[in-house]
Amino acid sequence: MGIAYAHNKKLLFKYERDSTKDPGQIGFKNFKTRNNFSIDYNFNSNITFGLAFERGNYVSFKFAYKKKAYDRKKTQLYKNSEYITETNNNLDAFIKNLNTNGIGVNKILENDNSLAIELTQFQHPSLEILNSIVASAAADSKIKKPVLKTYKIADLEVYSELNPEYEKNSKLLFNRTPQRTFITNNSIKLRPYLASREGFLKFALLAENDSEFIILDNLFFSSNLKASIWTNFDDLYVPAKDIYLYQVRSDVKDYLNNFNNGLIVGRAQFDFHITPKKNNHLMLTAGILEEMFSGVGIEHLYFDPIKNYAFGFELFNVTKRDYKMRFGHKDYKTNTGFLNLYYRNYNIIPFDAKLSYGRYLGGDTGFTLDLYRSFPNGSRFGFFTTFTDVSSKNFGEGSFDKGIYFNFPFAGSALNYMWRPLTKDPGAKLNRKHSLHDLLVKFKPIN
Repeated sequence: MGIAYAHNKKLLFKYERDSTKDPGQIGFKNFKTRNNFSIDYNFNSNITFGLAFERGNYVSFKFAYKKKAYDRKKTQLYKNSEYITETNNNLDAFIKNLNTNGIGVNKILENDNSLAIELTQFQHPSLEILNSIVASAAADSKIKKPVLKTYKIADLEVYSELNPEYEKNSKLLFNRTPQRTFITNNSIKLRPYLASREGFLKFALLAENDSEFIILDNLFFSSNLKASIWTNFDDLYVPAKDIYLYQVRSDVKDYLNNFNNGLIVGRAQFDFHITPKKNNHLMLTAGILEEMFSGVGIEHLYFDPIKNYAFGFELFNVTKRDYKMRFGHKDYKTNTGFLNLYYRNYNIIPFDAKLSYGRYLGGDTGFTLDLYRSFPNGSRFGFFTTFTDVSSKNFGEGSFDKGIYFNFPFAGSALNYMWRPLTKDPGAKLNRKHSLHDLLVKFKPIN
């Protein structure tokens, strides 16, 4: 039991009476006192520092960063463009206004009854918001005809109001010239490794470069390069326990031990996207897929933006990378693949769910249930559990695979972390950059 006292908006004092009966049996030393004290200092609305004195023999320091999720209504606000009020060209004004609101225009067609516009976007979180912005842009640009819309992302056709004959019976007014684009970003990142047998916290401070080369509208090359600024991963020396099947993840320390040995290629992959049939999307991927595996694969997804579910499959042939994480490989090769079902719940307790069944990297077969919650500012928090045909006895300590993860925006980039209590080989999946569902779910409203 305990009490808390807010001295003012900056300071919060806490007292707790420890009621533990057998403290020496749950991982803490025997206490010198049952009285615990802490103080929290709110530096500003985003940052909090904390200091705690526990059991008379333990001192802890806390740092918390909070970022308020943006107001969903604010994202729907239509942004006026000064250009629109000055031009007499309605079509040009329409294009400029959509660009101002983060929507790209690929093509515009016209017939006697309507205007058809093909749009591409990565920013807005739902069809409702997109349609509202397009309607406001058309009205502001004095477009008199009804506007029919087609939305694309990475050249995947997610939503269209056109019938197959429309383009044949219309006039082309605008067609964007495809351009090759190179985007690069340099950053300093912290790479933690928690709860190892050698100590609770090991980490590396890394200089990273993330780049993307848009070769065609539907063909991308993305890379991740990194080099260690400082690391204590060299302290990781205790070998893995309970190795079963093949060592696909439990040798993670051998990879981390090499973080201080020069340049690391974290990723170097090509992605090709296509929509061969309405609501059916394909992605072909090849290259260095993550720190431990290279390979080639295909993913299919049935996705209708007005439905709460989606489903598909993924199939990859992969090779284990060597511990230097450049271009060498080990002898291990395998096929891995899954049937995937996605569901977004908008009812009393909103959540997202992904259920996968298939073959894992180690050759075992089973299913993974992933439950998470997404937020309008891009944050995601979730947990997963995996059961395969590897028995609890053969799996060893922990009995089955499980973990928690989070993703939230921080200092202009995304901070991602996944934590497993134990790193085991059964239940191991590829750490993919993104899936088709990651791209297409941008057209559904946040729950």
